[in-house]
Amino acid sequence: MKMRPRSLTRTALCGTAVLAAGSASAGSVELRFDGVSPGEQVRVYLDTDGNGSYDFNEKVNAGVMNWTNAGTGGQLETFCIELTQTISAGQQRTYAMHDDLTAAPRTDGVILSDTKADKLELFWGQYRDLVVDSDTASAFQVGIWEIVYDGDGVLDIQYGSGTFSVSSYSSYQDTFGIASQWLNGLDLNGERADLMALSNAHKQDQITEVPTPGAAAAGLVLLGLATRRRRRVVEAG
Repeated sequence: MKMRPRSLTRTALCGTAVLAAGSASAGSVELRFDGVSPGEQVRVYLDTDGNGSYDFNEKVNAGVMNWTNAGTGGQLETFCIELTQTISAGQQRTYAMHDDLTAAPRTDGVILSDTKADKLELFWGQYRDLVVDSDTASAFQVGIWEIVYDGDGVLDIQYGSGTFSVSSYSSYQDTFGIASQWLNGLDLNGERADLMALSNAHKQDQITEVPTPGAAAAGLVLLGLATRRRRRVVEAG
């Protein structure tokens, strides 16, 4: 049985979201960020300008991000895809909805290619149900960042390699070990999820799963986005 407790307060990362209104290609939703839970703090490094040195060196909250739809009171869960912006518990912002991950605008210069979008959908489809506690929640988030920032090459988590890297400090090894195992075991022909992006010019961008028609009808998630989208073909490399 899956358990998804909720407790954390402030985060530099992402959480869950509940959306309503808008079409499958456009629209917006007003969301209040409630915090990260389950999850834990990890130290990550990011080379934001591509000069070979890590100019982003932060200890951040990684895990399930929880949101409330300001209009309907519905709730949903998301994960962060933008490390260079922040959001704090209690903040309410308008998010644009994108059913094509590659179409979501970004402020950090990162391009979400078809290959990265495919791998995010595969990663979510194969491992999201294994998120049951703080270690697995933070591992899932770290895996998403690895795909977003380094996903067009070999998926690995190792300090000093790639645009995105993680601390080798021993207290993080459970999280990074799980993330690495999942990334290395990703089946490019395996189960995938339909994902959508939520973007805001000044706050962290998110991804979440497109709800089934039944869930949308219950008012729990993104009304108007409960349709199955086209499947992209994963490219090699």
